[in-house]
Amino acid sequence: MVVRWLHNPLITMHCECTQMKLALRTSGHLLLGVVRIYSRKAKYLLADCNEAFVKIKMAFRPGAVDLPEENREAAMAAITLPEDFHEFETSMADLRQVF
Repeated sequence: MVVRWLHNPLITMHCECTQMKLALRTSGHLLLGVVRIYSRKAKYLLADCNEAFVKIKMAFRPGAVDLPEENREAAMAAITLPEDFHEFETSMADLRQVF
């Protein structure tokens, strides 16, 4: 027996294809319902993406800096890592002893 599941948060169909035959009209109506649901979900996603895009664009627009003039550039020590790498200076095993 072949069992197919179409899972959607709004609808769940269970079709046992060997025991129950669906008419073409019925399967067409079911597929149309699924297409309408996914179309609506795609519209919601597009609206959310457009809203996020507008908000990001407004947040990073040129000239919209709310810092005082003297704090617009970071100090060199604030953005640079120190160059002392003491934890990497470990001795390695002799490869002739390993092989």
